Amino acid sequence: MVEKFNQYKDKAIEDGADNAIVIKTWDIFTAPWVRMKCQFGCPNYGMSLCCPPHTPTPEETRKILDSYTYALLIHRHWK
Repeated sequence: MVEKFNQYKDKAIEDGADNAIVIKTWDIFTAPWVRMKCQFGCPNYGMSLCCPPHTPTPEETRKILDSYTYALLIHRHWK
């Protein structure tokens, strides 16, 4: 089943991702400490709409993930 998503994985790598994998959404863990790590460990906290506190809570994220079976996890190392 995962093979049908390989085109998206390949496209992500073609477009500059360092790596990409297809995973089952129930293998993704959400936890409240992640927001705290950002709040107390990142000098850019609250400056981007892609970062807490503007992002979904762990509970909201879990509900979203549970709406899907697979996810494409993309890794990009910014230099």
